[in-house]
Amino acid sequence: MQEAFSGLFQKSTTGVIITESIGLDALRNKCPHFDQWLKELEKIC
Repeated sequence: MQEAFSGLFQKSTTGVIITESIGLDALRNKCPHFDQWLKELEKIC
């Protein structure tokens, strides 16, 4: 996760590491837009 703070952030890899570290629920609680996007995806599935 250190790479997220060193300027080497790459969404496809660092994003996964951060999500695993803090959890999807925390992300959904902090970012309503992300939460809404996931809800739309869940409707499709």
